[in-house]
Amino acid sequence: MSAGPQPLFRSRLLAGLIALAGISALATVLLLAFGEHLAEPPSAGADSFSYSAIGHHGVYTFLRAAGVVCVRSRDPLLPSASKGSVVLAAEPRDPAEDRGNADALRALIVAARRRGAGTIVVLPKWIGSPSPVEEGFVDGVSLHALTAVTAVLSAAVGTSGDAKTSGVRRLAPGIDGKATTSWGETYDVRLRNAQVLVRDDTSWTPLLWTESGLLAAMRKSPHSEPLVVVADPDLLNNHGLHEAEHAPLVLDLLTKGLKARAVVLDETLHGFSRRSRLLADALSIPWLFVTVHVSLVLALAAWAGAVRFGHPRPERPDRSFGRREFVASTARLLLGTRDEAASLVTYWRLAQDSVAQAWRVPAIESSPRLRRLAAISSARGVGEDPLALEREVTEAAFDREQPERWVALAQRIERWQREMTRGPRITP
Repeated sequence: MSAGPQPLFRSRLLAGLIALAGISALATVLLLAFGEHLAEPPSAGADSFSYSAIGHHGVYTFLRAAGVVCVRSRDPLLPSASKGSVVLAAEPRDPAEDRGNADALRALIVAARRRGAGTIVVLPKWIGSPSPVEEGFVDGVSLHALTAVTAVLSAAVGTSGDAKTSGVRRLAPGIDGKATTSWGETYDVRLRNAQVLVRDDTSWTPLLWTESGLLAAMRKSPHSEPLVVVADPDLLNNHGLHEAEHAPLVLDLLTKGLKARAVVLDETLHGFSRRSRLLADALSIPWLFVTVHVSLVLALAAWAGAVRFGHPRPERPDRSFGRREFVASTARLLLGTRDEAASLVTYWRLAQDSVAQAWRVPAIESSPRLRRLAAISSARGVGEDPLALEREVTEAAFDREQPERWVALAQRIERWQREMTRGPRITP
């Protein structure tokens, strides 16, 4: 007889696989919840990855904490943008350094309009010197030349088809007072070396202004989404966001002034361009851990559900076949002799002695010892009950009319002895 079907995994291996899957799932959840910074490239510039004074990581976290849908985009085609959202291009690089900077800004605005999104261009102001000691911070800053700021403004405004460009000027020492908005509220602003757009009522729709000039203005044509220019980046960079009432001003500019449902922070203009690809995203942090976990779960599921195909394997020969036949043959040889009963009783007593020795049962009277062996047999889940065998052997010893019963009992005694000394065997 062949053994019954065996489980695919042993208990220890199964426990290890379950523990591994559990640890993987927990690590995935924790990294997705708290490990976003692992995917952030180090930067000290004017981008949302930067923690420096001129960076914009603060506005990114502030808008998300305020409940605004705010995402970063490293794809120039802006797949994250949609109708009702705005694309925020914070301090694009100077077109004078590379003509491609102006082309990239124009292409970004066009891509946003194709997706039905408006664009906010924050003009540059500061040049930072990265700290050699602390990564992501600056040692000092200096002012951009006004010609560079005007070049960025011209590149942005050129996408509207209007060659007329308002100028930019700086105010020393700055602005410290009230600013009026197009939605009827006033806010305190505090800007050092403030940058403002020169008033030009024919080309700009003011959104935020002081007596000195426009801090934010909108240019909108009938057939395109609006272009908004924020003249001074200190309204929303890490250094200036906490000043005066800049934080609520920025939030209200987006939600009340522009009615934006989502904000997309562009990072392609800062050199962090990367086209969105499913495989590339799946193999980048933090989504890499999701990929690993899902792959592990799928592999375990495939392993557990695998079935063998092709011709069935030949059954392995039962290793106990020879021993059982030897016991049965020996028992049959004793049939017809005068000492059949004595042989059965003796075999039963020797089997008990062997099991008692294996389980270190002390040499006590036969009845208490048999009860001890019965308790051990029950605890091991052995199929034969030694108390029942004792009764049947006693009855069969005086039954000379049914010798085959004596042979069957001898086989049962042998099986009980084997299961008690070598472990129970599953049989169909």
